[in-house]
Amino acid sequence: AVTCSVFNAFWQDRRYLPSLLQQELALAGRLGKKSGHGVYRWPAETQPNAALPPVSIGAQSVMTISDSVTELDELLLLETEGETALALSVKHHRPVVVYDLCASDTVVLAAAATNAPAATDKAVHYFQQQGKKVLHIADYPGLLVWR
Repeated sequence: AVTCSVFNAFWQDRRYLPSLLQQELALAGRLGKKSGHGVYRWPAETQPNAALPPVSIGAQSVMTISDSVTELDELLLLETEGETALALSVKHHRPVVVYDLCASDTVVLAAAATNAPAATDKAVHYFQQQGKKVLHIADYPGLLVWR
């Protein structure tokens, strides 16, 4: 289809004449990545399972302070505003987990390096209880959405 478009776009200049072999392979469904055939081999791709497994450690107390700030016991759960979780942890003198805006079924979060694993697990459990898949990424400013 592309070679025909280029051929027609250049006023059917013979330099851009589509290959008949390519056209026949495409019409037969034997050319291209989707068909798995063609000039190159297209092995089946495996999708990485990046979502964290279910966590059973939950917070004893959950207090929603605002739309973007939630306290889970000693942990402060914040929607990212461009700062790292570590910087916010130092600023607030407590464990911090930041998360991206999560309008879909997946939430991306980053924990301060100084957090205890149990504290970070509380944030993971909090989002999993809401039916979201949780992706844990490295702590850097802005995470994914803000960048």
